Amino acid sequence: MTFSVDYQVTEPLNPSSRYVLIVERAGGMTVELSAKIDGIGTQLWLVPNWNPEDAPFQVWIEEIPPTGSRRQVSKSEPLL
Repeated sequence: MTFSVDYQVTEPLNPSSRYVLIVERAGGMTVELSAKIDGIGTQLWLVPNWNPEDAPFQVWIEEIPPTGSRRQVSKSEPLL
């Protein structure tokens, strides 16, 4: 399954943090995908072994700072 996400950064990013996209499918299973977020754009990700029948999907972005205390930095949104 391929996911495409359009995004726009509205707050400054921490240059020493990593950012990940979390995709959740029906039943609560999640996958964490590396995200290179910078300003505004679109990114594509491939998730092997996931299918359209696994919908509905939710997506959000989390920040992982070097200190390790991760936090959600975007709203959870449905993927259509």
